[in-house]
Formats: sequence, C-alpha cells, structure tokens
Amino acid sequence: MDKANLEHLVVVGNGLVAAGTVVTLAQFLSRYGVRVTWIRTGEDDVSPVEVAQPPFLEWLAMVGLPERDLMVRAQGLFSLGVMGQGTKGEFFMPYGRHGIPAAPASFEHEFFRAYAPDKQARFNEHFLATQAARRGRFDFPVNDPRSVKSTLRYGMNLDKGGMRTLLAEYADSLGVSAVRCTRLSVEADPQFGIQRLRLDDDESVQGDFYLDATGDEALLIGQGLGVPFEEASALWPHHWVGRGGTTLDWMPYSTLTQQVWGWQRAVDTQQSGVVERWVSPGETAEQATAKMQSQDCDWVKYPLHWGHRATPWRHNCLALGRAAGQPGELLCSEWHRACQSLLLWLELLPGAAGRPALRSEFNRRDRALFESWRELHELLVLADDPRSEAVAESLRWRLQVFESFGRLWRRDQEPLPDETQLALLIGLGWRSASADNLLAEASPEDLRRKHQRIYDTLVSAAERMPTLKQVIQHHCPAVV
Repeated sequence: MDKANLEHLVVVGNGLVAAGTVVTLAQFLSRYGVRVTWIRTGEDDVSPVEVAQPPFLEWLAMVGLPERDLMVRAQGLFSLGVMGQGTKGEFFMPYGRHGIPAAPASFEHEFFRAYAPDKQARFNEHFLATQAARRGRFDFPVNDPRSVKSTLRYGMNLDKGGMRTLLAEYADSLGVSAVRCTRLSVEADPQFGIQRLRLDDDESVQGDFYLDATGDEALLIGQGLGVPFEEASALWPHHWVGRGGTTLDWMPYSTLTQQVWGWQRAVDTQQSGVVERWVSPGETAEQATAKMQSQDCDWVKYPLHWGHRATPWRHNCLALGRAAGQPGELLCSEWHRACQSLLLWLELLPGAAGRPALRSEFNRRDRALFESWRELHELLVLADDPRSEAVAESLRWRLQVFESFGRLWRRDQEPLPDETQLALLIGLGWRSASADNLLAEASPEDLRRKHQRIYDTLVSAAERMPTLKQVIQHHCPAVV
C-alpha cells in the first residue's frame, strides 16, 4: 500500500458487529501498516445469542480464530440447520446438500416428477443433515465425495457475551487500540464526510475512514452525516427476548415455530436457552404479551426499525449491521449480514481520497443483498398472511415462477444456497406444478425407488453418528 491508501480505520460500536469488524480489518490490513482503533460506545446487541450459519466458519478461518476456542468460550453447540413448524406442518431447513446425484435434470426436478404436489414435502427429508438432526446426532463433514458425510455443512449457536469477550482479546493481540467512552460527538461535513470524533473529556480521534456499527442509533452515518433511513413496511413491529433454562436438550438445530401472533425462535447453548418472538400487532399479540409476562422468564421488548440506509457508504463512512438497515434476523444473524457487506467493502477498498465509482457499486450491491434477505423474511410473512401488503411484488412473481415451473429465479446476490432456500420454500408450503422437460420420459416409480434407496442410506449413516452431546463433551465443553 502507498501513501494514497488508508492508514487509520476507526470502528465505532459495542456489539458483535463492531467486534467482528475490528478483528477482520486488523487481520486483513495490519500487514500493510493500517492502524485500527475501536471506539467502544453505543448499544449492546439486542439478542444474547448468535445463530451462526456455515459461512461463519469460513470467516473464522479467514481471520485465524480457532473454532474450538470460540466454542469453549461462547458455550457453543454445533447446528445442522433449523427445525421449522408452520401451518403446513413440520420441516427442516438443512445447512448441507441433499444426498442424491441427479441426472439429466436437477434433484428437485426429479422430485417434482416423482411426487404429486401434496407429497413434495418429502424433499426436505433427503438430506443427511435432516436425518441426523432429527435424531440428535452430529458429525463433521469429510472431504471425500464417496462419503455421504461430504454433504454436511454446519453452523454454531453461541453466547454473544462470551463471543464478544474472546473477539476483544483477539483484537488486542492483533494490535487494535480499544477506547471506551460513554459520550461521543461527531464532527462532520455532509459534503465531505467525518472530520473527527470527540470522546469523553474532550479527547478526539481522527481517522482516514470510519465504520459505524452503533446499531439503530447510527451515530456516525445517521446522526453525523445525516444519511436518511428509508423505512420499509414492518414485518413484525416488536421483538421479544427471553432468557432461561435450556429448551431443546442439546439438539443440533434451532427451532422456528409459527404462532397466531407471529414467529418464535428457540436456541440453546451448552448452559442456557434463549427464546425470541417476532410479534405482529393485534388482539392475539396482546394476549401473547400478557401470557409472556405471566411466565417465569425475564422478557425484554425491543421495537424494530424496518428499512435500509439510503447510502450505507457515504464519503469516508460505512454503516454495518442495523446502522445500515434491518431486513429481518429470524433466518440470518446481524453479523452474517454485516460480514457480507464488510467483505464486499474490502473487495472495493478505497484510497484515502475516496472513489465515488466504488461507493456507487458497493451501495448497489449492498442494496441487492438487503432485498434478498428481506424477501426471505417476507416468505415467513406470506406463510402467515398471503395477502400481506408488506411483501414486495418481486417476491410474489418469483413464487409464481416456482409454482408454475419449479424454478428459483435467482438474484445477482443470494444469501442462502439454492438447496437450503428450496428446503425453506417447500417446507413453508409452496409446491411446483411441473418438472423439467428432460424428465418427461422418466418413470415416477423408478425415481421414487431410486430416492428411497438413497433415503435409506442417509438414515443408516445418521444412526451411526455420535450424539451432539458426545461430540461437544469430547471436542469443546464450555468452561463453567
């Protein structure tokens, strides 16, 4: 890097997004002489638990943080996916791939050819992750295409407090300067960007570039630079969080359950459980609220601010996490979404003078990611209310294409792998009326026999796997 490049990056925030950001920047850029300062101020994370999907493990490897260390410190449990319960019945959204080689058409189209729409829910059962999770079993993937365990991918359920503490220690070992403050003021010019930050006792910090991870407050991008927040229709106005004892008995998944008032997610770590509720307005919500308050659990209510920052990268400031917008967090974590944006920014890394063309490209691609995550959560709204006005017409059109032709019309930016997205779509009740024309001559009976053989193989492999509890106790028991 030469003198035109960034030399001092300042990250502001006090949650997981800020901690993950400073670790990423320090690991990737310190070799070029870039200094990273972390101003620890603003809101803590709303949810006390991180439901991390498989890309999180890739991030751990990129920043050099041992998976086992994190699992021990954050009381982690491995997860193979999400156990869902909707009005159409129970389903599993797996993190891995299905276990059937398909030809000449894709596996899902084989399935649409083999089964009538009312039987297509069986699709979700043809994943080793599904069969293992239902039995409380877990094992690590293998790098051997001949093994059915090569189809597995996994995530983690982690305690955010322990996770942030470990990341803060790791950031310190990477040379990050951390400053805590209770009051922060931003000196900024809307035409040129942020000039400096004023902290407690009138201490000032000045950098070449600033990253805003201060949550809904958006202290830098919103209050400092005045970048407007473009509000979107509220999918659920409020988020309730309750923390208590374990709820799932060491099972390798989180649960997502449809209720008359919205959706509920339950997640365990090794030593505690967290229940979160996304509640729609109305009489049923009021009844649910009264019932929650009568339970032996400490519930905290948080308002949700739905929408997207008009330009999350403005001048010398980048907004991440909730400071950039809220597309929904039932099916993704705030850090997962923020990490996608941060890695995109690093791909387009500007110089100290700024690059307007890169800012424009980032903002375009980041908006596409936001809309993709938003549409995934709109699927949950449609499962509850098919006439909801909060759902984009583009999603309704994509669903029509799927129901008519069995095709996922992909965006440029997709947050989930196709197979995981299909499992969610089919699990929530959408079905295909046709299959690929290449299968027109294929016998449905032959296809069903083929699928049954592979299904039996998946079940047999799952039953031979150790339990999740056995794996955790051997590999990474938490420090009590």
